[in-house]
Amino acid sequence: MTILQNLLIRIGLKRISQQDVAQGIREKDISLLKLIIRFGSYRVRKAAVLGLGKVRDKSTVPELIRLLWDDFESVARAARQSLQVYLPDTQVERQLRSAETFWTHREEQRSLKRKAIWFDTNNPLQPQAPMIDRSKMHLLAKIKVQLQKPIRF
Repeated sequence: MTILQNLLIRIGLKRISQQDVAQGIREKDISLLKLIIRFGSYRVRKAAVLGLGKVRDKSTVPELIRLLWDDFESVARAARQSLQVYLPDTQVERQLRSAETFWTHREEQRSLKRKAIWFDTNNPLQPQAPMIDRSKMHLLAKIKVQLQKPIRF
């Protein structure tokens, strides 16, 4: 990778592609792969993370550990997969367990939000659907807007 390409990627004038990732893996260019992870889309970043795992360089471990808590779960999964190579290391193992706990807890929180159930306070053991229909709520919102308008004579 030339200095000009590096600069264009950093400025944002050059889009990073899968070919750049393949070139970085082929040439074992760790700096290019780290740059792609920093500025690429999540699909390209995922490929670059897997590429860092294939390079098997100890200097990439801190970068991969940081990516265990990435915003995109697919990138974090790829980092987990790439760190499997370094597993006899207790520090890496501890970080992997911590990240696994984080993602498990996050998934539980998402599922709880999706499965929100209305409980009757008199009988909490029998959950029931909400008693208000959503279409009625929209109608009430429109009426509220109409009532808030000033009256002209």
